[in-house]
Amino acid sequence: MSAGHTIATRPDMRAAHMKLGRLFLQEKDAGKAVDSFKRVLELAPEHALGSLWLGRSYAALAQYDAAETHLQEA
Repeated sequence: MSAGHTIATRPDMRAAHMKLGRLFLQEKDAGKAVDSFKRVLELAPEHALGSLWLGRSYAALAQYDAAETHLQEA
């Protein structure tokens, strides 16, 4: 079962959003990665890896202030 299918059937599944976000970054689609990692943090605001990956995604978009904020939260 793919992460996209899992999200379609269980939108509250944090692990699927993490996996999908990492796949988006790997495919150089940092904008979609940001959306995935934001969803992780909506589901689990204290999720350190979600903050880390969101920060990395913002850095890939050259949004350094947002990147710094989330990297510090991690």
